Amino acid sequence: MKNFIKKATKKHKKIAITTDGRKMYKNIVESLGFIHNLCIFHLIKDLNEIVYKKIKNKKLDPNIKTQYHDERNAILLIFISERL
Repeated sequence: MKNFIKKATKKHKKIAITTDGRKMYKNIVESLGFIHNLCIFHLIKDLNEIVYKKIKNKKLDPNIKTQYHDERNAILLIFISERL
């Protein structure tokens, strides 16, 4: 992967590379001198997975579940507002 990215970006200015968030990409991208960014789609996907995993816990207080859901929505509004 590192050799592929190195060859593909050889003639480009080193600014940043956006990936899906796989951990191996961060080290590769940064070792080549780029800033590593995560795409918004995958950030939102990861956020949803974390929140819904917590909410599925049957022992969790319903008020806490509501709080998790509300905080998720607040974070999503930040991403949506940036795209408008």
